[in-house]
Amino acid sequence: VPQENAMFRFGVGFDAPAEADSLLRLAWALAALNEPLPGPLLAEVYAGFDGQLPSDWSGLGLQRLQAVALQWSLAASEAEKLALPEDVREWLELAQEVPRVDLHSRQQAPRPERRSKKIAMPTFGYEQWLSIALSQLHIPHTAGMPIANVHRAAVAFPAQMQVIDVLSQLDLSAPAFRTLGSAELRRRHMVQLGWGLHPVGLRELYDAMRKGSLKLLVSKMLSSLDPNAARRGTYRGGANSAAAGDGTGGGGVGG
Repeated sequence: VPQENAMFRFGVGFDAPAEADSLLRLAWALAALNEPLPGPLLAEVYAGFDGQLPSDWSGLGLQRLQAVALQWSLAASEAEKLALPEDVREWLELAQEVPRVDLHSRQQAPRPERRSKKIAMPTFGYEQWLSIALSQLHIPHTAGMPIANVHRAAVAFPAQMQVIDVLSQLDLSAPAFRTLGSAELRRRHMVQLGWGLHPVGLRELYDAMRKGSLKLLVSKMLSSLDPNAARRGTYRGGANSAAAGDGTGGGGVGG
Protein backbone atom coordinates (compact mmCIF):
# COMPACT_ATOMS: atom_id res chain seq x y z
CA VAL A 1 0.00 0.00 0.00
CA PRO A 2 1.51 3.37 -0.93
CA GLN A 3 2.46 5.53 2.03
CA GLU A 4 0.05 8.22 0.88
CA ASN A 5 -2.88 5.77 1.14
CA ALA A 6 -1.68 4.60 4.55
CA MET A 7 -1.67 8.19 5.78
CA PHE A 8 -5.21 8.80 4.52
CA ARG A 9 -6.34 6.10 6.95
CA PHE A 10 -5.08 8.33 9.75
CA GLY A 11 -7.29 11.20 8.59
CA VAL A 12 -4.64 13.00 6.55
CA GLY A 13 -5.89 14.35 3.26
CA PHE A 14 -6.99 17.94 3.57
CA ASP A 15 -5.70 20.82 1.46
CA ALA A 16 -6.08 23.87 3.67
CA PRO A 17 -7.01 27.35 2.43
CA ALA A 18 -4.25 29.93 2.30
CA GLU A 19 -5.43 31.59 5.51
CA ALA A 20 -5.10 28.37 7.53
CA ASP A 21 -1.66 27.71 6.09
CA SER A 22 -0.57 31.25 6.99
CA LEU A 23 -1.78 30.79 10.56
CA LEU A 24 0.10 27.50 10.80
CA ARG A 25 3.25 29.20 9.51
CA LEU A 26 2.82 31.89 12.17
CA ALA A 27 2.43 29.29 14.92
CA TRP A 28 5.53 27.44 13.65
CA ALA A 29 7.54 30.69 13.61
CA LEU A 30 6.59 31.34 17.23
CA ALA A 31 7.67 27.80 18.10
CA ALA A 32 10.99 28.22 16.28
CA LEU A 33 11.61 31.47 18.19
CA ASN A 34 10.64 29.73 21.45
CA GLU A 35 7.83 32.22 21.99
CA PRO A 36 4.56 31.30 23.76
CA LEU A 37 1.90 29.75 21.55
CA PRO A 38 -1.42 31.54 22.20
CA GLY A 39 -4.33 29.16 22.66
CA PRO A 40 -6.65 31.26 20.45
CA LEU A 41 -4.12 31.01 17.61
CA LEU A 42 -4.06 27.21 17.88
CA ALA A 43 -7.85 27.18 17.90
CA GLU A 44 -7.86 29.32 14.73
CA VAL A 45 -5.43 26.91 13.05
CA TYR A 46 -7.68 23.99 14.01
CA ALA A 47 -10.75 25.78 12.63
CA GLY A 48 -8.90 26.74 9.45
CA PHE A 49 -8.08 23.09 8.76
CA ASP A 50 -11.62 22.08 9.70
CA GLY A 51 -10.25 19.58 12.22
CA GLN A 52 -8.30 17.73 9.53
CA LEU A 53 -4.54 17.33 9.13
CA PRO A 54 -2.67 19.12 6.31
CA SER A 55 -1.56 17.13 3.28
CA ASP A 56 0.19 19.58 0.98
CA TRP A 57 2.35 17.98 -1.71
CA SER A 58 5.62 18.83 0.05
CA GLY A 59 4.56 17.48 3.45
CA LEU A 60 5.68 20.70 5.14
CA GLY A 61 2.22 21.38 6.53
CA LEU A 62 2.13 18.22 8.63
CA GLN A 63 5.78 18.70 9.57
CA ARG A 64 5.07 22.22 10.86
CA LEU A 65 1.93 21.13 12.70
CA GLN A 66 3.78 18.30 14.45
CA ALA A 67 6.55 20.67 15.54
CA VAL A 68 3.95 23.13 16.84
CA ALA A 69 2.13 20.34 18.69
CA LEU A 70 5.35 19.14 20.30
CA GLN A 71 6.32 22.69 21.27
CA TRP A 72 2.91 23.15 22.87
CA SER A 73 3.18 19.89 24.83
CA LEU A 74 6.66 20.80 26.09
CA ALA A 75 6.24 24.50 26.82
CA ALA A 76 2.61 25.12 27.76
CA SER A 77 1.62 25.11 31.41
CA GLU A 78 -1.07 22.76 32.72
CA ALA A 79 -3.44 25.69 33.05
CA GLU A 80 -2.86 26.67 29.41
CA LYS A 81 -3.42 23.09 28.26
CA LEU A 82 -6.68 22.83 30.20
CA ALA A 83 -7.85 26.19 28.81
CA LEU A 84 -7.49 24.88 25.24
CA PRO A 85 -10.70 23.34 23.86
CA GLU A 86 -10.68 19.55 24.11
CA ASP A 87 -11.12 18.98 20.38
CA VAL A 88 -8.09 21.18 19.66
CA ARG A 89 -6.00 19.29 22.24
CA GLU A 90 -6.99 15.96 20.72
CA TRP A 91 -6.17 17.27 17.23
CA LEU A 92 -2.68 18.31 18.31
CA GLU A 93 -2.12 14.93 19.99
CA LEU A 94 -3.28 13.11 16.86
CA ALA A 95 -0.93 15.19 14.71
CA GLN A 96 2.06 13.96 16.70
CA GLU A 97 1.06 10.31 16.20
CA VAL A 98 0.71 10.34 12.41
CA PRO A 99 3.72 8.85 10.55
CA ARG A 100 5.24 11.42 8.22
CA VAL A 101 6.47 10.52 4.75
CA ASP A 102 9.96 11.94 5.39
CA LEU A 103 10.29 9.92 8.61
CA HIS A 104 8.66 6.65 7.58
CA SER A 105 8.34 4.87 4.25
CA ARG A 106 6.79 1.55 3.35
CA GLN A 107 9.60 -0.77 2.40
CA GLN A 108 9.57 -4.32 1.07
CA ALA A 109 10.74 -6.71 3.77
CA PRO A 110 13.27 -9.50 3.17
CA ARG A 111 11.84 -12.33 1.05
CA PRO A 112 10.77 -14.63 3.97
CA GLU A 113 9.02 -11.71 5.68
CA ARG A 114 7.36 -9.88 2.80
CA ARG A 115 3.89 -10.58 4.13
CA SER A 116 4.56 -8.52 7.24
CA LYS A 117 4.47 -5.19 5.32
CA LYS A 118 6.50 -3.46 7.98
CA ILE A 119 7.12 0.27 7.91
CA ALA A 120 10.81 1.21 8.00
CA MET A 121 12.79 4.41 7.99
CA PRO A 122 14.24 5.68 4.71
CA THR A 123 18.01 6.03 4.93
CA PHE A 124 20.33 8.91 4.09
CA GLY A 125 23.91 8.60 2.96
CA TYR A 126 25.47 10.33 5.93
CA GLU A 127 23.53 8.09 8.32
CA GLN A 128 24.99 5.04 6.59
CA TRP A 129 28.51 6.52 6.85
CA LEU A 130 28.11 7.01 10.57
CA SER A 131 26.48 3.61 11.04
CA ILE A 132 29.30 1.79 9.26
CA ALA A 133 31.92 3.61 11.34
CA LEU A 134 30.08 2.81 14.56
CA SER A 135 29.70 -0.83 13.53
CA GLN A 136 33.44 -1.06 12.92
CA LEU A 137 33.93 0.34 16.43
CA HIS A 138 31.44 -2.26 17.75
CA ILE A 139 29.20 0.40 19.26
CA PRO A 140 25.43 -0.27 19.51
CA HIS A 141 23.34 2.47 17.94
CA THR A 142 20.23 3.29 15.93
CA ALA A 143 20.58 5.11 12.62
CA GLY A 144 17.81 7.46 11.47
CA MET A 145 15.83 7.30 14.69
CA PRO A 146 12.55 9.26 15.00
CA ILE A 147 12.43 11.47 18.10
CA ALA A 148 8.89 11.91 19.44
CA ASN A 149 7.69 11.01 15.92
CA VAL A 150 8.46 14.62 14.94
CA HIS A 151 12.21 14.96 14.43
CA ARG A 152 14.88 12.65 13.07
CA ALA A 153 18.23 11.88 14.69
CA ALA A 154 20.98 10.82 12.29
CA VAL A 155 22.29 8.41 14.94
CA ALA A 156 20.96 7.74 18.41
CA PHE A 157 22.25 5.84 21.42
CA PRO A 158 18.95 5.12 23.21
CA ALA A 159 20.49 3.49 26.30
CA GLN A 160 22.61 6.60 26.91
CA MET A 161 19.96 9.09 25.65
CA GLN A 162 22.50 10.65 23.28
CA VAL A 163 22.15 11.63 19.61
CA ILE A 164 24.37 12.79 16.78
CA ASP A 165 22.55 15.51 14.84
CA VAL A 166 23.84 16.19 11.32
CA LEU A 167 23.40 19.69 9.94
CA SER A 168 22.84 19.13 6.24
CA GLN A 169 22.40 21.66 3.46
CA LEU A 170 18.68 21.72 4.28
CA ASP A 171 19.50 23.06 7.74
CA LEU A 172 21.70 25.95 6.61
CA SER A 173 21.00 29.24 4.87
CA ALA A 174 22.79 30.31 1.72
CA PRO A 175 25.19 31.95 1.20
CA ALA A 176 25.78 32.76 4.90
CA PHE A 177 25.49 29.10 6.07
CA ARG A 178 23.63 30.07 9.22
CA THR A 179 21.61 27.43 11.06
CA LEU A 180 17.94 27.68 10.09
CA GLY A 181 15.06 27.86 12.54
CA SER A 182 13.94 24.32 11.69
CA ALA A 183 17.30 22.90 12.81
CA GLU A 184 17.35 25.07 15.94
CA LEU A 185 13.84 23.90 16.80
CA ARG A 186 14.78 20.26 16.24
CA ARG A 187 17.86 20.53 18.44
CA ARG A 188 16.00 22.40 21.19
CA HIS A 189 13.21 19.83 21.24
CA MET A 190 15.70 16.96 21.49
CA VAL A 191 17.38 18.60 24.47
CA GLN A 192 14.02 19.34 26.13
CA LEU A 193 13.07 15.69 25.69
CA GLY A 194 16.18 14.70 27.62
CA TRP A 195 18.56 13.78 24.80
CA GLY A 196 22.21 14.77 24.94
CA LEU A 197 23.00 16.29 21.57
CA HIS A 198 26.12 16.70 19.45
CA PRO A 199 25.74 18.57 16.15
CA VAL A 200 28.12 17.92 13.29
CA GLY A 201 28.17 19.39 9.80
CA LEU A 202 27.58 17.28 6.71
CA ARG A 203 30.65 18.82 5.10
CA GLU A 204 32.78 17.74 8.05
CA LEU A 205 31.47 14.19 7.73
CA TYR A 206 32.11 14.14 3.97
CA ASP A 207 35.66 15.42 4.36
CA ALA A 208 36.38 12.82 7.06
CA MET A 209 34.99 10.02 4.88
CA ARG A 210 37.02 11.19 1.88
CA LYS A 211 40.21 11.29 3.97
CA GLY A 212 39.53 7.95 5.64
CA SER A 213 39.32 9.48 9.12
CA LEU A 214 35.61 8.98 9.81
CA LYS A 215 36.17 6.49 12.64
CA LEU A 216 38.49 8.99 14.32
CA LEU A 217 35.87 11.74 13.99
CA VAL A 218 33.17 9.46 15.42
CA SER A 219 35.42 8.52 18.35
CA LYS A 220 35.98 12.19 19.12
CA MET A 221 32.24 12.87 18.93
CA LEU A 222 31.51 10.07 21.40
CA SER A 223 34.17 11.46 23.70
CA SER A 224 32.55 14.90 23.58
CA LEU A 225 29.10 13.42 24.16
CA ASP A 226 30.36 11.59 27.24
CA PRO A 227 33.99 12.24 28.32
CA ASN A 228 33.92 9.09 30.46
CA ALA A 229 32.61 6.81 27.72
CA ALA A 230 36.01 5.53 26.63
CA ARG A 231 37.13 4.84 30.20
CA ARG A 232 34.08 2.95 31.44
CA GLY A 233 32.98 1.42 28.13
CA THR A 234 29.48 2.90 28.27
CA TYR A 235 28.82 2.76 24.55
CA ARG A 236 30.44 -0.58 23.87
CA GLY A 237 28.87 -2.63 26.62
CA GLY A 238 26.24 -0.43 28.20
CA ALA A 239 23.22 -2.26 26.81
CA ASN A 240 23.20 -5.66 25.20
CA SER A 241 19.60 -5.09 24.22
CA ALA A 242 20.66 -2.05 22.23
CA ALA A 243 23.29 -4.12 20.49
CA ALA A 244 20.72 -6.74 19.63
CA GLY A 245 17.90 -4.48 18.52
CA ASP A 246 18.78 -0.82 18.07
CA GLY A 247 21.79 -1.42 15.89
CA THR A 248 19.68 -2.85 13.12
CA GLY A 249 16.49 -0.88 13.69
CA GLY A 250 15.54 2.01 11.44
CA GLY A 251 18.21 1.30 8.88
CA GLY A 252 21.12 1.21 11.33
CA VAL A 253 23.78 -1.43 11.71
CA GLY A 254 24.65 -2.47 15.22
CA GLY A 255 27.79 -3.72 16.84
